[in-house]
Amino acid sequence: MSRWFLSLITIFSLLSSIKSPGQVKLLNFDEEWHNRLFMQWSILPAWELSQASGRYYSTLYQEIPEIFISQDNSYNITSEPVPYRAPLLVINMNEYALETLPRTMRQQIIPHISQFDNMGEVIANNNLKCYVTAVVIGSYGGGWALDYPSANHVGEISRISFHGFATKLFPHENTEEFSCVMPVGLFVPKGLVGGIKYCIPIEKLSAQPVEFYTEPVSNDWNFHLCGPNNARFLPVSKASSFWTVAKIGEKGDQIMVTYFLLLNTSELADAAKQIIENTTRNDQFFTMLNSIGQLADNSDDEFNSGILHDWVDNVKHICRPLDSGEAPDKPVEGDPKLAYESFHKFNIVEHQGRFYGIPQDEGAFDMNRIVNGGYSAYFPGYSLDKVKAELNKVKDQIYRFLQPELAHENYKDFNIISYRGKTYGILRSEGAFDLNKIMNEEYSIYFQGDSVDEVKEKIDDY
Repeated sequence: MSRWFLSLITIFSLLSSIKSPGQVKLLNFDEEWHNRLFMQWSILPAWELSQASGRYYSTLYQEIPEIFISQDNSYNITSEPVPYRAPLLVINMNEYALETLPRTMRQQIIPHISQFDNMGEVIANNNLKCYVTAVVIGSYGGGWALDYPSANHVGEISRISFHGFATKLFPHENTEEFSCVMPVGLFVPKGLVGGIKYCIPIEKLSAQPVEFYTEPVSNDWNFHLCGPNNARFLPVSKASSFWTVAKIGEKGDQIMVTYFLLLNTSELADAAKQIIENTTRNDQFFTMLNSIGQLADNSDDEFNSGILHDWVDNVKHICRPLDSGEAPDKPVEGDPKLAYESFHKFNIVEHQGRFYGIPQDEGAFDMNRIVNGGYSAYFPGYSLDKVKAELNKVKDQIYRFLQPELAHENYKDFNIISYRGKTYGILRSEGAFDLNKIMNEEYSIYFQGDSVDEVKEKIDDY
């Protein structure tokens, strides 16, 4: 099967015939090569990563960059341990993903393209080949196996290797030494900084040398090295995200675009690894993404939580179903679901990957009421536990808020009640306050306002 993109016409004709709930497939693994070390998914029509050409560099992949811990010089990929950060998840995409890119990045990939041009059409019409993937990177694997202890990488200089992509230019399988100059760049950085020595070009493409060479160890054995030590960056938070672009060919006719999520602590990486490895069915794909996005929600770290959710939301948008006749922006999730009933008198509802706590007695969940302030109070969050935690923080205030409070008794034969941010005046002779009677207009007369004084004024004018 071809590993590059079909024309947009072919892609959309194929997609229109897909009747499954989604358009993403978990690929089968070839146990004989390193693809088994991480989970690989693909947007339909499916395509798979390929091992780097050249017998000495087959531990690299041709369609994704590798992330390594930066060393003083080159890194040796034929001895252990390799300073390698293991991929946990790879999602093979199509050129539809390019429509989500910012203008500067689009123009660096295809110069002079306008905001109205469809990049997929331009790529197909000019016989270009483009490989687009989203990749989740975990902690230090210690080698090409994942059974090494994880590590923390915040504040540790890392480097991006485009050597696997460069092997597409190898003249033959037994190539040991080779070099080329490749335009590369990093875009939309979050949770990382540049400005370091040998930093990767940021928000632009710039030529970088890519080298393969050998170092003699004995008469019949060489180390195979990848260098030089360039394309570096510095992660500064628990999670980082960014796009990378690289081009090869005389006219840059092969393009590699990658959307990275780096989990820079063992805690995040190990939790994501467990989520990813437990996702074994196609219909669990979006649930898996939501769970990754929620990894930092139980802390007060809104910065890292935001990075995780931004990456997940962008990938979900790219991978959303495109069934025939479906509106492009239709969410992949279904109707609101009750996640927890009556938690401190709030129902917690899950909708479109988020959770909302709403007062139990204010009717069914309605997103329009959330947007327009139609509930007396609500508590949003990216996980059930997050909403519960927020409700626990204010549970004493909640009970006071949800209980009618007699603000002034017998003001000109009216009792004035404060309830859920509003104030009501009802006749003493008509019994206890009941919001349902207000809503159904069952009181003979009542007054409503935002304060006790406002209700008193209305009673005075009566």
